[in-house]
Amino acid sequence: MKTSIKLFIAAIIVLTSGTFANATMVDKNLNTAENAIHEYIDGITLGRTENLEELFTENFKRNTSGKGISYSHTKSQVISFLKQNKNLKQNCKTQYNVIEQSAQFALAQIEMKYPDFIKVEYVQLCREGNEWKINQITTTYR
Repeated sequence: MKTSIKLFIAAIIVLTSGTFANATMVDKNLNTAENAIHEYIDGITLGRTENLEELFTENFKRNTSGKGISYSHTKSQVISFLKQNKNLKQNCKTQYNVIEQSAQFALAQIEMKYPDFIKVEYVQLCREGNEWKINQITTTYR
């Protein structure tokens, strides 16, 4: 009887640890452009800052225009800003559309609808090895 209980507990531990390992792998899964887009949306709208370094290319650039002025930000500046706002949930409804995609490139449009305005981001992604990464974002407002 004691052997059966030990085997049962051992089986639960093995199954549970496998489940947690798979959950972690899914969180870091950037093997499709859409997975990378979802990681980005979760980062900016829900304040989920895990794995951000892996999400952007080294030469990443973010461009924002407003009131006749253009701003440009690097990967480290964007990651720093997002980490300062960790777990901050944005008051917006988000939708996205993949405009174009090939084997090595994808372009998506993300709309974040806030109560008083709409933020539109055009996200360019590229494949680096087996992962999709964001290499440029252009932000506009309506």
